[in-house]
Amino acid sequence: AGAAKAVSQAPSGDANKPTDLTLVDIGESEYLLLWHEVNVGDYDNNGSVGIADITPIAMHYSETYDPEDVNCALALIDSSGNHTVDISDITGIAMNFGTSLAGYNVYVEGALQPNQGDPGDMSVMRPADPGSERVSYRYSLTLGGLVNATVKPADSGGAEGVESDPAQLGTGDAPAAPQNLSASASQAIGPGRILLTWTANTEDDLVAYWLYRTDGVVAYEKIATISSTTFPLMYTDDNDEALLAAGVEYTYYLTAVDEDEFESEPSNEAPQTAFFPDPPTAPTPIDATSEDLPYSYCIEVSWGDSESDYLDGYEVWRMGPGETEFTLWTSTGTSTHTLLNSGLTGGETYTYTARAFDIFSQYSDFSGEASAVPTSYIPMEIYSVTTDQTTLQVGSGERAHLVVDLSDPSADITWEATDGTFDGGDTGVAVTYAPPGSGGAKHVTVTVTADDGIGEANDSIELFITTLENLGVAPLFTEFSYQQQGDYPFENYVNQTHVITLNFWAWWCGPCEGELPFMADLIDDYGADGYDHIGVHLSNLGSKTWEETELWYESYSDGLLITWKDWYRDGPGSWDGPVFTMYRTVSGFPKGIPQTYLIDRDGHIRFMVYATISGPDEEGEYENNVRELLGKPPM
Repeated sequence: AGAAKAVSQAPSGDANKPTDLTLVDIGESEYLLLWHEVNVGDYDNNGSVGIADITPIAMHYSETYDPEDVNCALALIDSSGNHTVDISDITGIAMNFGTSLAGYNVYVEGALQPNQGDPGDMSVMRPADPGSERVSYRYSLTLGGLVNATVKPADSGGAEGVESDPAQLGTGDAPAAPQNLSASASQAIGPGRILLTWTANTEDDLVAYWLYRTDGVVAYEKIATISSTTFPLMYTDDNDEALLAAGVEYTYYLTAVDEDEFESEPSNEAPQTAFFPDPPTAPTPIDATSEDLPYSYCIEVSWGDSESDYLDGYEVWRMGPGETEFTLWTSTGTSTHTLLNSGLTGGETYTYTARAFDIFSQYSDFSGEASAVPTSYIPMEIYSVTTDQTTLQVGSGERAHLVVDLSDPSADITWEATDGTFDGGDTGVAVTYAPPGSGGAKHVTVTVTADDGIGEANDSIELFITTLENLGVAPLFTEFSYQQQGDYPFENYVNQTHVITLNFWAWWCGPCEGELPFMADLIDDYGADGYDHIGVHLSNLGSKTWEETELWYESYSDGLLITWKDWYRDGPGSWDGPVFTMYRTVSGFPKGIPQTYLIDRDGHIRFMVYATISGPDEEGEYENNVRELLGKPPM
């Protein structure tokens, strides 16, 4: 046998009887039956008791409320009655799990009373949007005298729950119905808004007015509670800032509510249609052409301006081959008046029309129609793929912003990477690449594919993922005294193609002399792979001329000047030259040499050393860092 299946039921048991069922005499044999809903365990106030009702307990745990405020949001959750939201309130969910309440049936002397206008089969239907506080109900009765009046909750299938105790006669009269309700709309009040005014009631115990609205389709619903102390006494309905619909007549009525929540009879009804400016004008003329377009089978569609102070954009509609009606092709903003429709079928006719819309969702008339036949196909071409950063640290906040330049920007463009992800999506002409969150140094190939509906074009770019931290931007220098390369500024090396060692040295520096053979070996081994060595000599030459310094440098660097003639002379002052000062500001190193900075292709310092690089361990570490930035595996 299968497992038992749980079904919903209407609230039952004495705990679910309304405790405030009141019959109020409002004169001339007219009565109001008033009560608040009781559905123990329905803490999220959606009409049913289920597992989701645990959430309000967690949200309001340990909160307390005024014991006299028995119908507030917290009182709705406090089924234990201790005026505090706590763990004991879970019992209410367990005891009533699965109950469902769709409304109430009203009985007078045992006779079921009819629905008074709301859609539904019950006497009173539960509101669709009850808010967070306990739901209140009212039912109008015409009686010859006091009667036995009760209510029963019912579920959506009509099954009834526990019957209430008979209603008690109210201790006071309901307020009088508000008078002279008026609804106004104008440009001064504002588009999509209706202003309600009425004459104030005179009852001393009045606390609020309840405003109801219908659009003629959905039944009246309460949309606002206005304090009786509001001054001036008015209310502007803007549909909770979403604005009322254009061209719809709304009808309102008011009731007055006293401190015992006795609600008056409705006021007079007040109909009104919200003011809106004229819809936009049609965006004429419209034109379609397929001549001289360097793309796939495509048509260029263009249209004129629309006149409107509130213009929000345009819609372009299309009717293709074999179609008998226009369908929406695309929407654009206000600044766009030309679009390419690519990926079409050559030799077939496509017809277009356009219309404007404003911020109030009002539409213009359609423009005229324009047709064209795509007759040629030129294969799509990707011109370039570029990035603003080629080297990124694994698991860091560094990002590469990639852009593809191609012949048909309207093609479908997607991106893929052998590792890592794309922030914000992997489609479009521009994407943001994020390095992988873990792992070591590696090459990553980013591939872009453009599809125009007929053919594809592909291109790729190499990115380098490093374990080396980004230590800052390498300062550029262009205006100092330098040798060998003539007027070739340092910034020209920083072009996303070279990994650079920038070495501060001097001929009179013994430690500098010791590391020059190692530096020369790096140039010999990796120069062909995009590695540069740049030397910056402190300008105090001492007893040597520049020519003697060059010979000294060559003799101690195993032919370094001959192999790679890139070195600069810093400005005046051995320790205060401008280039040396800029780099020491970044590194915090003292005034001493040698100092060595390893710079990636993007001009970011990834490793820096103060003092000599000597011995197998230090040289091995530095060489592996060079290899990592070049995209080579470690030794």
